[in-house]
Amino acid sequence: MSDDSPAPAHKWPERVRELVVRWVGWSYDHYAIVLAATLALTAVAGIFAWKLLHNVETDFATLLPDKDRSVQDLRETRRRYGGTASVSILIASPDFSANAQFATALADRLLEIKESAGIRDVRYKEGPEREFLEKNKFLYADLKDLKTIHKRLKARIKWERCAKNPFCIQLDEKPEFTVDDIEEKYRRQIGEDAKRNRDGFLSNTDGTILALDVDVEAMSGRFGATKRLADRIRQEIADLDPESFHPGMEVGLWGSLIKGLYEYNLIIGEAIQTAGLSILLVFAVVFFYFRRFRPVLFMSLSVVVAILWTFALTWWRIGYLNQQTAFLGSIIVGNGINFSIIFMAR
Repeated sequence: MSDDSPAPAHKWPERVRELVVRWVGWSYDHYAIVLAATLALTAVAGIFAWKLLHNVETDFATLLPDKDRSVQDLRETRRRYGGTASVSILIASPDFSANAQFATALADRLLEIKESAGIRDVRYKEGPEREFLEKNKFLYADLKDLKTIHKRLKARIKWERCAKNPFCIQLDEKPEFTVDDIEEKYRRQIGEDAKRNRDGFLSNTDGTILALDVDVEAMSGRFGATKRLADRIRQEIADLDPESFHPGMEVGLWGSLIKGLYEYNLIIGEAIQTAGLSILLVFAVVFFYFRRFRPVLFMSLSVVVAILWTFALTWWRIGYLNQQTAFLGSIIVGNGINFSIIFMAR
């Protein structure tokens, strides 16, 4: 009579131990297969790890869970109103006409790819903003300046009333009412003290430098999207061939997004160098302690495999790193090296 009752609980550790022993024995006997499979998976993981390292987002919203109410409200606000980020395209050549033609052609091309490239608007001429500012410019004056104007006007009205009254004795000189000094102040603030914007284009005085302001949907801190957008704009510029408009024409990109991208690349480069130096020093200390090179080499390879696999899983599960997880490699090295050190010591 067979006994179908479940095995006692104390037999499960023995069965697990038996499976582990079998796996260790099989992997030892077939180490070539294990190494080949590990190297193949590591090579594939390296591709996704490389993609992950090029998709680091410094947006503070990435530090919070996606279901957090504040994150959801922020994304809804961005969906409705977009961001304030922009890319500035500067066009420089001695010929204003060539600059204007290139700016117009480039603006038309960017507007054609507006939806696919995540562009909200392209501005290269004075538009409704200038009309709105002219119509409402007095609303932007400081309260202190308005009080100064009111004080001057009040003094002038008082003097004029006294001058027309035969019974009023005027002892003070006629006060001069002027707002030229205040107007000059605001002209300097908005740059109207120098002539610019030739023929309505956003340019300097002689038109040797023109600008295009490209309002984009990409947010500062999302550098993966920023890089793709910058590459798309550069491709459109290259397709137009600026030198065909003028041999000396130069076109460059700047603005809040491009500036942030340059700073991001510098920071990431420094972080990678620092992490690499830290890892090198860790393995150097281990080598000088054990005085054996081959185990340290194998230990290093196992840690590299762990880093690549972890980053690949992160790419598939999350898709990006933030300013905290970007330094995950150092943490993996610090924790993953413990087993190898204990194994070598024993």
